[in-house]
Amino acid sequence: MSLLRAALFGFFAVLSAVISWKDWHNSCIPNRLLLLGAQILSLGLAIYGGHSLLAHFGWPHIPKAAFPLNFYTALLQHAGICMAASIALWWWGLWPAGDAKLFALAATFAAVLGPDQKGFPHWLCLRMLGNIFVPAAIVYLIGEGYGAIINLKKNGPKKNWSDHALLLKESAVRGYENRKEYAVLFINIICVFLLMQALSNRLNSSMRWLLDGRVISAGLFFAWASVGPAMIRLRLWAALPVIVYIAGGAMLFPDLLLRELHGAVRAGVIFSLVLGIGRNCLSGYLDRKNGMLIPIGELRPGMIVAEADIQKIRCASPFRSRFDRIYPDGLTWAQVHGFQETAKMFPIDTRVGIIKPAAFGPWILAGIWMSLLWKNDCLSIIRRIYE
Repeated sequence: MSLLRAALFGFFAVLSAVISWKDWHNSCIPNRLLLLGAQILSLGLAIYGGHSLLAHFGWPHIPKAAFPLNFYTALLQHAGICMAASIALWWWGLWPAGDAKLFALAATFAAVLGPDQKGFPHWLCLRMLGNIFVPAAIVYLIGEGYGAIINLKKNGPKKNWSDHALLLKESAVRGYENRKEYAVLFINIICVFLLMQALSNRLNSSMRWLLDGRVISAGLFFAWASVGPAMIRLRLWAALPVIVYIAGGAMLFPDLLLRELHGAVRAGVIFSLVLGIGRNCLSGYLDRKNGMLIPIGELRPGMIVAEADIQKIRCASPFRSRFDRIYPDGLTWAQVHGFQETAKMFPIDTRVGIIKPAAFGPWILAGIWMSLLWKNDCLSIIRRIYE
């Protein structure tokens, strides 16, 4: 079995290198490579599973199994969590379908290669996501800092500082204009964390991990494009159950309520800071694209159109309902048809901006290899810093 593990380890290393190279140069992850990886993983699991069954039933001349039978149940839980996370991130527009399939496959493969990884099966997916997105954000910040230094040398400190002062002024004006919405968001965030703590304290230990602060924070962070506007629309109506809970808790369990309120406010402040910095870094890296203008008649399914051109179509086109949802994989046939028919009916610009997405496959694989080879993880380090 050690020979099989070495063969799977070598195959996964080569597959990771080839996929990273393909994605970096072509901004595309070939399905045939993902299918090959899934086939080899299935073959390896079939051999491991057969060996485990024979060892379990005491077959002669079969040494101790590489994995006990309960490992396969845990692996199914891990694979299901990773699949759900990859689909959710695709649905929220954070990565295309190719990246989603790559993460689900690579995360399951890595669990087979390293079943003793910290957090397996419930927490390993979150560790992997942290090891993917945190280094990508750090590299993005370093790149932005380097770009700022280059601009400082090129344009001189006076112009550079005046530009930053103008941006800060504009941000302050926008913040003041939207102060009510920000207050509503912050109160609702605290309410979410307070309800999470209240439910977690009253659930049995086997279900408590679902309401852990790390799970809630990760879900809110990645789904913020949908959650944030929903919180603003709800305003403070969502806080009514929390107000009732606080009123009852002040009379029945004041000490526990005080600890829960302290934890919720602290978690809300930390999450708000991470949200403001992290979402900007994430969108900044994923939006690093090389754009070009092409005639609308040359649009094809799968092309990614600039957001400004999408907004124009939403305003002018009778086919605007087709553009309610834009997938990260690019335009559908119906959306291409909507663009072209609108261009015939209305005097809009006949050229649109096409953007090439940044390659994120190498970051996914690097984060999974980091989880496989490193006993620590980025989220734990960040948590210790805040604690």
